[in-house]
Amino acid sequence: MKLVLWDIDHTLIATRGVGRELFGQCFEHVTGQPMKQQALVDGMTEPVIFRETARLHGIDTDRAQFEAFARCSAGSYKAGP
Repeated sequence: MKLVLWDIDHTLIATRGVGRELFGQCFEHVTGQPMKQQALVDGMTEPVIFRETARLHGIDTDRAQFEAFARCSAGSYKAGP
């Protein structure tokens, strides 16, 4: 028997910055701008966090941009060499 916990809002585990780092890499990959500030994440879903983070940077986003961000976050994109 296996138990799988899916922590969508960081209430179960602390990633010690790994999640923010990955978010920032994918944010820059999709928007072309480095992430200087991230929206609040507690209790929020990824689409809301992405949208609100983009707004903090003066960027209007659409569904296609979030989908690209989600693919990046899932590992379809590798930053660096």
